Amino acid sequence: MAAAAVSTGIILALANTSKDVTPTPFALMTNFAMRDILPAGIHIEYLLCARIGRLRLAEHLLIDGAGRYNDGLQIFRNVMNDLHREVIRGGAGERSDVYRSVEANAMQLFKSEHGKMLLSLPAGRAAR
Repeated sequence: MAAAAVSTGIILALANTSKDVTPTPFALMTNFAMRDILPAGIHIEYLLCARIGRLRLAEHLLIDGAGRYNDGLQIFRNVMNDLHREVIRGGAGERSDVYRSVEANAMQLFKSEHGKMLLSLPAGRAAR
């Protein structure tokens, strides 16, 4: 699950640099990257491992997953920043419409506390 966050970010970064990707697939990739489902999936993995008594594995999955998700989110942030600069310069072409349609949702994702809460260990709870 955690590897999906980084993979999604890398795929989106590659799509952003390639002029062969038309606006429609680019919009679909961008919208998928903004789905805030990865933190929930990582948290569910954590809960399931903790439930069966694999506390160290649970903690490892949560910590590793949080790091990978944050890496993927940073890649997505960089892609959006690059696209924003391209839109301002007037070189984004049809991608400027994609950027404008997802800009508000992307900002909401970057400021979201929900994912941060799901990807942090519960207070006072750590694997032994």
